[in-house]
Amino acid sequence: MKAVFEQYNPVGETLGDKARIFRSGVFLFDKSEIGASGVDLSKLPNPVRVFVSNESIKEDVEKVKYKSLTIGHTFVSKQNWRNVAVGDIIEAEYEESDGVAYIVAKPLVRDAAAERDILASGKTFFSVGFMASLIVQPGSDPIHGDYDLVFGPKEMNHVAFCSNPLGS
Repeated sequence: MKAVFEQYNPVGETLGDKARIFRSGVFLFDKSEIGASGVDLSKLPNPVRVFVSNESIKEDVEKVKYKSLTIGHTFVSKQNWRNVAVGDIIEAEYEESDGVAYIVAKPLVRDAAAERDILASGKTFFSVGFMASLIVQPGSDPIHGDYDLVFGPKEMNHVAFCSNPLGS
């Protein structure tokens, strides 16, 4: 999930190597990090274990194409896009290895100053910012282990450059 910048196009934008930006599995969230309307978090352990299936990852590939790249997690809207976006995801595909599903994407950084900031800050990993409902559905996955909740359909918002992404 680490960003590697490989080449410049004729107008000076930087294409990154394809990188794994999201995976299936169990993700740990502190209860304070999730807003779960209709879910009583008080009855769940902290951290909460949330499952993302391989099938869910497959469904999310098309949703991440052309999403904005940001430095750190910032919700992107029409009102703030010009101030927070530093590029875009220009390609995305599904990959599976050892039973784990991945979204593999190619970033395009359009802002030279942002590229310098990304490299200088060490924020060279990717993390997908999204919104999703949470479904109380405790279970166990043979590869990823036990979980308390499952993400419902996700609405992808952005892909963030960060120093320590969730799930990496």
